[in-house]
Amino acid sequence: MPHNRTFQPAKRHIVTAIALAVLLPLTLTGDAFWRLAFAWPTARLAATFLNTACLATPEGFLLPHPGLAVHVTQACSGATFFALLLSLLLGCQVGAQRRLLWGGIARSLATAYGVTLAANATRVVLGWVAGRVVRAHLSSGFQASAHMGVGLVVFLAFLVFTYGLTQWRLNHADKDAPPPPAA
Repeated sequence: MPHNRTFQPAKRHIVTAIALAVLLPLTLTGDAFWRLAFAWPTARLAATFLNTACLATPEGFLLPHPGLAVHVTQACSGATFFALLLSLLLGCQVGAQRRLLWGGIARSLATAYGVTLAANATRVVLGWVAGRVVRAHLSSGFQASAHMGVGLVVFLAFLVFTYGLTQWRLNHADKDAPPPPAA
């Protein structure tokens, strides 16, 4: 039977669960950190795509587009998605390497941060599009549902794609490397 380094579900799931248990409560603290580290870059990126300004407000950042203004707050920072994605990536690293090395932590952090910013900016831009469609064709009661629906679809798509790409990379990274010694 060929050796598969990424098939260690128990360790992977334990590390993911522990990381989630530690990271999720942190997303509820330090509003200024999440706003500056996540909401600001997301708002700037979305403002670039929407060709509008990005103005700082006490709650977050305002994109004053004439078609529909968007307010990116700490609640819209993507902090929870970052915690989920980082936990998943750390679990994948453990499943592939049997232990979590500093390089794996650094790669996981960088990947989770970059993917979170890209996913959240995509969510803001697509939420803006959905908001304009809802405003033009449906009653205002549908705006919150459209906002949540777009976020769900975008974040789920980015999560599944990142997980699949990570698993593929980990499965193919050491094809020619000998299996690790038995413990």
